[in-house]
Amino acid sequence: MPRLPFSKGCASGVFISREREDSRYYTQGYCFHDSDMEDFVWDETAWDEAFYCVKGQLRLHAVDADGAEADYVVDEGDHFWAPAGFKYTFRASGVDSINFWTMAPVQQSGWKYTGDDPSYSDALIAMRDNPEL
Repeated sequence: MPRLPFSKGCASGVFISREREDSRYYTQGYCFHDSDMEDFVWDETAWDEAFYCVKGQLRLHAVDADGAEADYVVDEGDHFWAPAGFKYTFRASGVDSINFWTMAPVQQSGWKYTGDDPSYSDALIAMRDNPEL
């Protein structure tokens, strides 16, 4: 499965998306976190997201619209729900980790125009158009 890099040591393999599979309601994939990954920060502006820690441990920092902050540790086998309206940061946990994620609802534009990097959408479209990727 091709991986989209989010930060050094953090990449995602997207296997269901609007761009590749014409999914109308959600996107899913695995995110791979190196033990010493650089922080990966994103504003969850366009959808809710859920994570299941398949391996290792996830460390998240969340900030709401009023600036209130909270830190979370998601251990292997645990689930975390990341609702829209927060800024999230994945941080290094000290162990290689994998999470299975689902985000919904998917916008008609897919990953474009949501405040997320439009190159992710372009990369997924390229994967659909080139089955060898």
